[in-house]
Formats: sequence, structure tokens, C-alpha cells
Amino acid sequence: MSSFGMKSIDKLSQAEAKQDYSKYMVNEGRKLMLKNENNSMDCVISINLLKHIIPGYDNMSFLEARQWLIDNHFIGDNASPSSMAYRVPTQGMSSIAALTIRDVVMSQAGDIIILPDEFTARTGSDFDIDKLFLTRYNYTTKRSNKLGRNATNVEKENALKRV
Repeated sequence: MSSFGMKSIDKLSQAEAKQDYSKYMVNEGRKLMLKNENNSMDCVISINLLKHIIPGYDNMSFLEARQWLIDNHFIGDNASPSSMAYRVPTQGMSSIAALTIRDVVMSQAGDIIILPDEFTARTGSDFDIDKLFLTRYNYTTKRSNKLGRNATNVEKENALKRV
């Protein structure tokens, strides 16, 4: 999905923007970047992909859950690249991208991803039956009750050597 529906955000006047509408805007009304300083691409996803890691998600409003993700650096300006997207059919490196999740949309939107406008031209998508797959860290709260990715085999081996 492109950022087609986000175009109307540009039409807000400065007076409206100074009110508290920003919390309802996707990515605070900013354009998604095709290439960031860390060579990742911005994206917006459904909160469905991350809701299992939010403590007490079922008792939160969408804005509270979104704020928790921002505060814990899963999304937003302080988030780091945490996902990889690849287009099928894959035709080269232009069909693969590292993603930084900038924002989330409500679960009612379904399992969607919003990418920069230029993504379609970059990947050569032709709107027939192309698919975009997303992989990401497997976040867990096992054993430590702290969020983080699962340990790699090398990290597990190193931990066992220390015991």
C-alpha cells in the first residue's frame, strides 16, 4: 500500500497543526523516506504485528498502545531497523529492503503495510499478484520478563561457556 491516503495531511493549516491533531496523524504527517541515513526504508504497519509484546494490550486504547511502542523504541524516530521486506517475485536487490517501523495503524485496518511512494517504482511492482513478505525479530518475554529478540545460537553457546 502506498501513502496515497496520507496526501490530505499536507492540507492542514499551521493553526490546525498546533492543536493536538498530531497524535491522530500517521507518522505525525511526515512523508515516509525511501532511504534513511542508516540505509533503511520507513514503513507503517498494523499494530497487529506488535500487539503481542505490549503488556496489557487488551486493556489499552490504541493511542496508549502506540505510545508504549514509541516509548520503548519499537516505532518512531528512535526506532532502529527491525524488519526486512522482500517482494515476490524477487528480481534482485531492489526487491529487498531493511525497514524501520515509524508508526502503526489500528488493527481494524487489517494486516497492512504502508511504504514510501517511490517503493513501487524501485521494485518494479506491476499491481498484479506481487506479494510483499515481512520478516522481523522474534520478540519475547521468556525467562527474563524483558523484551528483546531471541538469542542467536552463538550467543547461547557463549552463555553456556560462561556457566
